[in-house]
Amino acid sequence: MKNIMPTKRIVNDLYLSIFSNLRRIINNIYYNNIIQKTQKFDMSKYLLGYWFPFLYPGCGFSIPRNKKLVRQINIAAERLYRKIINLDISKLGISDYNKKYLTDKKKILYIEIQKYSYLLSWILSKYNYDLSKCCFLDYGGGTGLLSLLALEAGIKNVYYNDIYDVSCRDAAVIAKAVHLKRKDYIQGDLDDIIQYCKNTGIYFNAIGSYDVIEHIYDIKYFFLNIDKIAHNKCTIFMISGANPYNKKIKNELMLQHKKLENESRNKYYGWKQRDTLESYHSVRKRIIEQYIDQNNIKLKQDEIQLLSKYTRGMVKQDIEKSVDQYIKNGVLPEIDKKFPTNTCDPYTGNWAEHLMDFDMLINILKTTNFKSARVVPDKDKLSSSDIIGIFASK
Repeated sequence: MKNIMPTKRIVNDLYLSIFSNLRRIINNIYYNNIIQKTQKFDMSKYLLGYWFPFLYPGCGFSIPRNKKLVRQINIAAERLYRKIINLDISKLGISDYNKKYLTDKKKILYIEIQKYSYLLSWILSKYNYDLSKCCFLDYGGGTGLLSLLALEAGIKNVYYNDIYDVSCRDAAVIAKAVHLKRKDYIQGDLDDIIQYCKNTGIYFNAIGSYDVIEHIYDIKYFFLNIDKIAHNKCTIFMISGANPYNKKIKNELMLQHKKLENESRNKYYGWKQRDTLESYHSVRKRIIEQYIDQNNIKLKQDEIQLLSKYTRGMVKQDIEKSVDQYIKNGVLPEIDKKFPTNTCDPYTGNWAEHLMDFDMLINILKTTNFKSARVVPDKDKLSSSDIIGIFASK
């Protein structure tokens, strides 16, 4: 009879996972209280990082063996925590979208900065970079916490990028408020950064992102071309919360996909104005109807419905190409068979927490100069991990 009892390793991994998550939650609850007390008694100059670090063995993340680097990032993380927790966000001249986003981050700030610390520690550990010479890119930076941590850690050449012009402006305001200065802000997608690199001769030897790759419209193109912004020695670490190996996360995201696909939303405080509030299906249907009307194309209602369904996960120009293809030879687009609920905003191509085949992405990346590429964490731990990432170097 097959042994159905859990192995010792599984039990140990489960115990460590529960313990580390519990400690992270407790740390998040009490860290601000400790910071406030050190300030009250004029002890703010004393660092807590030695006794109350962000990165430590058993913190829920594997950390580099470079103790000096880990200590340096822990101290930087504490400094950044103090600055952000004391910010009066309501008085910052930033958009409602980023006011809400940063306010939500502050509620779990210890956990958020811990994630960025983990990401940064591995990016910098690969080549033991001289931080004064390291050129770091915060790709899809949002409020910019990752690049602010990089600055606090001592990296001199820090660049910020986001596709959303509003976030680029807001990130600069937030950085000024905490007295940190990046080298430059690059607004746009990967092609815009490629052009920036060509124009300036600046290339990056460290590239990081958190909760970005699951929103990139053409992720295959992205990994095929990321080498064009990289220095001849470069490490990239891109982490996502859309972990398809974790059943709980996968089921929650599939439910979210279905809602965005079929249900329209009302305006709310902090809404990102770049994104539509209409159901994605209804937007695609209207795009198809407008296109066939403008081009005097005759389609039956059931054909329009069919095309609306099968163009799921496409942006406007690709939807229109699919209509042309259907008219020409009657062929419908293919829907993702592995993750059929995946869907994106038809106007911007912004995916709704895109569930992806990470093995395929690794194979794509290995066709470039990033021959050393792997999924993080190890596959035997992915089913219980809150995150999934791609770590690569050349």
